[in-house]
This record gives sequence, C-alpha cells and structure tokens, in this order.
Amino acid sequence: MTERADVEPILPMGQLVHDLGCEVCWKTGDLKILHPRRGLLPVQNQKGCPQLPRALALDLIEEMEVVGSQRTMRSLKFEKEQKWMEELIQSHSVLCELPKRIKDRLLVDVGDWKDLPINLRQRKRLQCDGCLVHLYAGEDEGFTLSRALKQQGGDTNQLLENDLKRGESHNMLNDVGMYSGLLCAVMHDKVDAFVAGPNCRTRSVLRHYPKEDAPRPIRAWHGAEHGLSDLSPAEQRQLNEDDVLMWRFIFLWMAATYLRQAREVKKPVGFLLEQPASPRHYMPVLLGYRRMETAQGGVQL
Repeated sequence: MTERADVEPILPMGQLVHDLGCEVCWKTGDLKILHPRRGLLPVQNQKGCPQLPRALALDLIEEMEVVGSQRTMRSLKFEKEQKWMEELIQSHSVLCELPKRIKDRLLVDVGDWKDLPINLRQRKRLQCDGCLVHLYAGEDEGFTLSRALKQQGGDTNQLLENDLKRGESHNMLNDVGMYSGLLCAVMHDKVDAFVAGPNCRTRSVLRHYPKEDAPRPIRAWHGAEHGLSDLSPAEQRQLNEDDVLMWRFIFLWMAATYLRQAREVKKPVGFLLEQPASPRHYMPVLLGYRRMETAQGGVQL
C-alpha cells in the first residue's frame, strides 16, 4: 500500500465474496456488490472498469486483512486438534467405514464462539457455564424442549437450541457457522450433552408402505444403508443431507466424549438421539430376517 493519491488500490473480488460475504452480480457492464453490513456499495463504471471511492476501498481492504488474520490465528490455535480429529475419522472402527462423502463433511476448520447464532450475553454465559445442545429442535413455538425444561424447573439459559427453521445461521450443513462454532465449544469442553432429532425422511418406514405418489425407499439393509445404487439427483441430495446432519451430530458427541476422557474428566457427555424405531418387531421383512424354528420350539429372528 502507498499513500500516493495517483496509485489506486485494487480490490480482489474473490476475497470480497469469500472473506467478507459480499454478493456480486455483473451483467452487461453493470456491477453490483451487496455487502452484508454496508448494503449496496456505490460502484461506478469508469471506462469499463468498476470502481469504488478510495476511502471505502481502503476500509474494505482492512476488513479483509482482519478476517485473514483471524483465520490464521484460528488455524494455528487448533492445529493439533484438527490433526487429532482427522486421525479419529480415519481410524475409528465406525467412522472409517462411512462413505467418503460423509467423512469429508465431518472435518472442518474449528470455528469461533461468534459462529454460534446467539447474542453476546448468551455467548459469555456459554463460555463460562457450558450448555446442553439441542440440534434440529424445530420451530421456536409450541411445546419445545425449552418450554418442557422450564416447566420442570430446569435452567433454560444453558439450553442451546438449533434448527434451520429459525434462520440460515442455524444451518448445520454449512461448513462455517453453527457446526464450526459447536466444534469450538467442544474443544473448550463446554457442552455437557447433545440431544438431536435429525431429519428421518430418508429412513422412515413409511417409504416401505405401498402408496400412490409416495416416495420410494432409497435405503436398504445389508450393504445399502447409505443409499441404493440407482438414486435420482434429488434422492441423492436428500440422502446426503440427512447423512451429514446425522453424522455431524454423532461426531460432535464423539469428539466431546474422547476429549473429556483424555482430560480425565469423569462427567460423561450426554447423548440422546430421536429417530424412528427399528421395524424389527413389526415388519421384520424389511430387515431381511428369516424365521427359524429353534430346537426348543422357539422362534429366532
């Protein structure tokens, strides 16, 4: 950078989008840039070159430098933890058997407390007292877990609820945001329990009941638990989303549990998963079981 007025700073458009979260639209020589905080930027077209006021350009460059510095410090701070999580995914007897498309979505850069969609007061309380995380909690209305906890005399201030229906900042499919923020909370041992009800649309037994215009089964036992081989693009997308939501929840709990064991913390991390019950007892044909009469006259499934 230079203070000379005849030298103009150049803004890298890729960093405007990636680092600052700007939205860029360029059509027929007209460039529009929407900044998440500043709004629509005053872009002017000078001989085919889009330009911004010099003072604003310098402010944006400073913003990008701050974001880059924070990312560098964050990666240095959690470098060992990142390596440990990578090794856990590759060596754990359950995780290593997952399809690559799922394993690749488990490991992201550990985020920051600010990635969690809560205000400053809630964030400080979480950093001090820890929390119970309720993922995929549904809309913030009706008889929620928060309301049930309050009726039983529990402390709702320690309950962190999440659902996409409460805003895009709650989207657990994003690599930066809620998921990376929860990894940060896990690394600081500030989560005492995980409760979740991941989307069951691709696992529901209702798919196996013949019904006109109803979605077909897209999973099967004995090798196709993670999807059939003839899925349409829409079915594959549903399958991927449901698998990522399920396994990101499980991975957060596993990481929190193993870290506590390593730190010799005796208090276990709670785990509660809401999913459809196995049809083993009322539709055993779905699981591919065969009835076999035992020598004692009983029935074995």
